[in-house]
Amino acid sequence: MELVRLPGSDIPRRLTFYLAMEEYVAREMPSGRDYFFTWQSEPTVIAGRNQLMEAEADTSYCRANGIALVRRKSGGGCVYSDMGNLMMSCVTDGGQVGFIFDRYLRRVALALSKRGIAAQVTGRNDITVGGRKVSGNAFLMLPEGRCIIHGTLLCETDLQMMERALTPTAAKLKSKGVASVRSRVVNLKEITGLGVAEMRRWMEQEMCDSETVLRQDDVELINEIEKTYIDPCFVNGKNPPFTVTRSVMSSGGEVCIKADVRNGIIKNVALTGDFLASGNPAEVVNNALSGHRFIEEEALQALKDVDMERYITGLTAEKIIKTLFKP
Repeated sequence: MELVRLPGSDIPRRLTFYLAMEEYVAREMPSGRDYFFTWQSEPTVIAGRNQLMEAEADTSYCRANGIALVRRKSGGGCVYSDMGNLMMSCVTDGGQVGFIFDRYLRRVALALSKRGIAAQVTGRNDITVGGRKVSGNAFLMLPEGRCIIHGTLLCETDLQMMERALTPTAAKLKSKGVASVRSRVVNLKEITGLGVAEMRRWMEQEMCDSETVLRQDDVELINEIEKTYIDPCFVNGKNPPFTVTRSVMSSGGEVCIKADVRNGIIKNVALTGDFLASGNPAEVVNNALSGHRFIEEEALQALKDVDMERYITGLTAEKIIKTLFKP
């Protein structure tokens, strides 16, 4: 397997750059060889191609704490990555998907075992140590026939932040999106004392027998591919329709808030319940929020000038939005 390196210093880039780099290697590097590279990124949540971002991550928490939200083109579950996590990418020629995937995972497990880590391939895409997950992986077959396998290797990841970032914020989401399986996880440093830098050197050494360095021209072409990953239509456009239903008590009575969301955009909001109202608060809220992105800050901005207590005693615009987006 051939190790692929970038030219110049190894300064971490946006996670989407490395997803684009996978595509570039798969499309442009000569066939007949397998390619491998490792990378790290600042805190990022990566949703699978078919997942609903709001069902998988606390998007408000992520935005407030500088955690990027991106989408990859492969399927599988939602993952969190930071500088304590080692991301690994493999590009290989096409074939039977299950066989190629299993062969790669076993190769990774073997490399870990040579470092004294009792790693096992578990299920269809995980590697575990002592029953706890250290690596999750996904697979993408390109139209040209090349295969991309990429995955995590937890070394020194902030597991508390990972758990917080991957906790959905909105309850009662009704969706056809694929939900990630929550597994018990562990950092390799807790088991072996080895940090991410040591594990990175080890995996590159064990997985590869040769090396190639990309040119600056290659980097420019990767930058062009990256634009497809940061396009809002790609990041948000695959979100399947869903409905959020929440309720809140006010001095005017119980208010049930129901929002229908399509492609990340609020299409309709309904207020129901036993509350006593003046005027038509349901119409006011629906008109204010419809057409806006399903993002807490944007929804609050859209409703902030509406005096809700004029319609329902004890109910403010902020209370409506906090209720709609609360865990």
